[in-house]
Amino acid sequence: MSTYRLSGILKAQREVFRHYYDPPSTASRNRLLSYWKKELQTIERILREARVLEQDLNANSRCALFNLNGLVALHFQEAHPYVNMYRRIERIIPHHFPSRKPVLVLQLSPSQHLRHRLRIQNGKIYLQLSVQVLELSDDYPPAITEYLILRAQKRPVPPELKAQIARLEKSFSPPPGATVPERVSPIQLQPRGRFFNLEEIFRQLNRDYFQNTLALPHLGWTQRFSRRRLGFYDSQRNLLNISRILDHPAIPRFVVEGILFHEMLHMVYPIRIQNGRRVVHGKEFKEAEKHFSKHRELQHWLKNELPRLLGQTYKRKRSIP
Repeated sequence: MSTYRLSGILKAQREVFRHYYDPPSTASRNRLLSYWKKELQTIERILREARVLEQDLNANSRCALFNLNGLVALHFQEAHPYVNMYRRIERIIPHHFPSRKPVLVLQLSPSQHLRHRLRIQNGKIYLQLSVQVLELSDDYPPAITEYLILRAQKRPVPPELKAQIARLEKSFSPPPGATVPERVSPIQLQPRGRFFNLEEIFRQLNRDYFQNTLALPHLGWTQRFSRRRLGFYDSQRNLLNISRILDHPAIPRFVVEGILFHEMLHMVYPIRIQNGRRVVHGKEFKEAEKHFSKHRELQHWLKNELPRLLGQTYKRKRSIP
């Protein structure tokens, strides 16, 4: 289990990448990377003397070290897996940017799933790939990058590219323990709130929409009053949470029902990986969501009434009475 964290390494990674790709001069790049080459050697020496292996570091620290070592190797034209990946991805970019080739800014993230991001801004391609790409074929990073570029440019993705990505991802399975960190024990969850009983509502929805086919999960209100995430279903722990901020007399019952119905659909339509992305709300999921009898009223209420209620009722009070 990863237990060690390199203090300040994430901040260093952000600063180094920012200064390297926006330098006042080439000399400043050389000074920056020469300094960090020595710093990284010092870090490796300290870890070696402390008998701390790379796998003993947490995921964030490992990724930051990989990215920094990779950028140093790229600048000084040294061998490194980061450099090999960078060069392969770089070769596909001119095909999609014939007039002016943007600069590639590549980083690996500690995501244990094939979750990637790409942003095109100010003549740069900011690409963040999951560290799990290192476990796949060398053909995968350029293929998924091409897919992300086409999506960012709102251009059609060739079927053969989709098929290639699907074939390359077929052998992937998340490493053991790649789940959502456990924050709440199921034993601590309480389905009965001050104003709404989630277990009662679950059984009603299960009867009306799912023909009583869903087993009761670990169900309850969250301990915190979350405003952004109103509901959450964790399939690994079979845990379903609804934000305690909805357990309030000003919230109509159909809103609680609608949020719970949405999370129950996740029990029927689990998250899947498609073309390197996690599909959380696929086409079938969205169609099934419309079967909720007050779907339109729910969408209107969440868009218009809930923000007003949060602003007037909850903003003034740190907790709900």
